[in-house]
Amino acid sequence: VIWRAKAILKSHLDPVRSLAFLPTSELALVSGSDDGTAKLWNLRPVASSRRTPADVEPVFTFRGHTAGVTSVSVSTDGRTLYSGSLDSTVMAWKIPNVAREMYTPTDAVWAVRPSPQPQHVPLLASASADGTVRLWNARHDASAQDKLFATLRHPSAAGISSGGRGPLLAAPAAVDWLPTYPRRLAVAFRNSTVLLYDVEKATPVLELDSSMTFDGTAATQINSIVCHPTLPLLVSAHEDRYLRFFDLNTGKRILRYDSVSSVDILADGSAVISGGHDCSVRWWDVAALSSSLASTSSSTEAFAAASPPSADEAAGAAAAGPACLQEFPAHRPRFDEGVCAVRAHPALPGVAASAGADAACRVFFHGDASLAAAAAV
Repeated sequence: VIWRAKAILKSHLDPVRSLAFLPTSELALVSGSDDGTAKLWNLRPVASSRRTPADVEPVFTFRGHTAGVTSVSVSTDGRTLYSGSLDSTVMAWKIPNVAREMYTPTDAVWAVRPSPQPQHVPLLASASADGTVRLWNARHDASAQDKLFATLRHPSAAGISSGGRGPLLAAPAAVDWLPTYPRRLAVAFRNSTVLLYDVEKATPVLELDSSMTFDGTAATQINSIVCHPTLPLLVSAHEDRYLRFFDLNTGKRILRYDSVSSVDILADGSAVISGGHDCSVRWWDVAALSSSLASTSSSTEAFAAASPPSADEAAGAAAAGPACLQEFPAHRPRFDEGVCAVRAHPALPGVAASAGADAACRVFFHGDASLAAAAAV
């Protein structure tokens, strides 16, 4: 059984930078593009279409940003779309048709991610070019003075300035919440460091072994991170096209693979999906890692600092590492870019999508069983 491209989404005018599926069993996708818009796509007809791949038109276009949309994410209840942009704003949109600007960072926004635990104070994390990660109270009835919950910075970021001039090595590039530790947030910085933060104390509790290959330039920075839904595992995608796996209990690097620009994990945790500027989408089997990772602990001692892995440890991990299950040439190159983003459906492990610099999105289904399940929702 292999992954098949079932749809091509071609309504954007410029490269597509980010994707987000609506949660639960909804077959709907949101894309964000350099053309300044986000688009909502209904994928239900795709599951029953006999054309491969099928052409799909967006059901709604979200307009309001004055610059490219760099990140899109959907709340866990599926009612709100969050979009971050180069125009230094994060916008919250009521799906499908009401928009309002709720949060105002002070510089370009590279990533937004709502917390997966809405029963607590619902938080929205935004990573900005001003060197900060801001945690916002995402309750719609929160007052203006209560919107900002906390501000996170890299420990070495004191005194840095932005204004869009020059590289900010300590500026955040990507964020993701840890499903196994609900009040922990992973933040990847341009200097290739990844820190785990306690959001209640707004302080880092663990630094991952992620910066060993950083050479002081943007050529080795981190572009994307994602946390496994059940295992203490984080995967990072780097500008040098390497995919790296980390044990969140120890902070140690387990493995690395090359040719990667974006990464996500399937809903059932069985595989990692990655995209690269070689224009291909790949699926990686992570089953071999489950036995090598230590059991997840809820205690803070699990976040103790760790030394880099030894040569023997690295060799042993590589021998039991994920195998590439499938490679799919998905997009055409443009401006030296290929695949800009990949996203797995949060509830249907047999559905995924990719976004490319060719201004197109592709939707993938895994086998006939996935098609039947998708058609039934």
